[in-house]
Amino acid sequence: MNWISDPLLLACIAYIFGTAAPGPNTALIATTTMGSGYRVGFFSVFGVLCSSLMWGLLIAYVFAFSDSAVSSITSFLQISGGIYLIFLSVLSFRAALARHAAADATIVVWRHGHRAFGRGFLLNASNPNGILTWVATIAIATTSTASSKPEFVTVIVCWCFGVLVYSGHALLFARPTATAFYHASYKKIHFFISIVFGVTGLSLLSSHV
Repeated sequence: MNWISDPLLLACIAYIFGTAAPGPNTALIATTTMGSGYRVGFFSVFGVLCSSLMWGLLIAYVFAFSDSAVSSITSFLQISGGIYLIFLSVLSFRAALARHAAADATIVVWRHGHRAFGRGFLLNASNPNGILTWVATIAIATTSTASSKPEFVTVIVCWCFGVLVYSGHALLFARPTATAFYHASYKKIHFFISIVFGVTGLSLLSSHV
């Protein structure tokens, strides 16, 4: 039963919990998929995954060669992430105020795949939770001495689990029942998302005031 205490396994469990927990990424994927369909939704998933891999590899490099840079990167992300989340909050609030919710279900913001990809990439790239999840995950994995560079192995393995988690979110919210709920509760959903993004963004910025 030694595999239960294997650092890589524990790191994967921590990463899965970190990515599966409700947050800005989940909210973005959910509203994109329910509003514009699973094809556009998967573009947002792909954007999240690309930026996640980028940060994962960067944090792995930092851990492997210079862990003193972690705090500086985290501080930068908290500020930029707070600004971007407030921007998304404004977009969601505007969507909630749209007169014809059914007609606006495929909002211009999400209508095209490349825009959905860009939103997913930028949101995750500026989300401090993403980097903190990687920091915690890699920190757990590096307690092992089985590999000279366990950081990069951890990133690849955990990122594959991330593909499953975020793709699962898109498939879940693409179900007809989820889509019907979205159209029926369009304004309420976007008001709620606006509040979530706004509060999260302000809390990140307030920590640097």
